[in-house]
Amino acid sequence: DEWSSSLIFKCTVDICAGKASAKNTSAKGNGLGGTLAGRPGVVTVNVRDMFGHPQLPEEDQELKAELIDKDGCSVGTTTVSQREGSANEFIVIYRYEGEGDHKLHITLDKEHIVRSPFPVTIQSNDIKVEELRVHNNDLIWDSDIALMWEQKHNVINV
Repeated sequence: DEWSSSLIFKCTVDICAGKASAKNTSAKGNGLGGTLAGRPGVVTVNVRDMFGHPQLPEEDQELKAELIDKDGCSVGTTTVSQREGSANEFIVIYRYEGEGDHKLHITLDKEHIVRSPFPVTIQSNDIKVEELRVHNNDLIWDSDIALMWEQKHNVINV
C-alpha cells in the first residue's frame, strides 16, 4: 500500500566482558571446612563476571576475606592473593590461634560471594608442621603458597 515503507537500520554491537560479579564468584577447598589452631586454612576463589566468564576484579572492586568469631568480631589474619599464572583465581589464606566455630566471610565489592559466609571449625593443633604440609597437599598448600604466607606474615618454621 502507499503508506508502507521500509526502514533499514545498521548497528554495531560490541560484546565485552562484564565486571566481576560476587553472584557468580565461588570458593572451593578443604579450608572451607576449617583448619587447625595456628595453622593456615587455604581456599581457592574463582572470580567470574555476570555472564559466568573468568574475570579479574576491576581496580575499584576489592576481593576481601575476614574470619569472624561467634561474637561477631574479626579474628586472626587473612591474606588474599592472585594465584600466579591464573587470570581469575585467587588464594585466600586464613589463620587463627584460637579454637572453635567461626565464619569465613569472602566478599567482592562488599557483596558476599556464592555461599559466603562459610562456617569453619578451628580445632586444637597437636600435629607437627611436616605432617600438616603432607595433609595439605589437597589444599593447594604447595611450596609457593607456603613461601608467600611466610613472607607476608614473617613466619619462622619450627
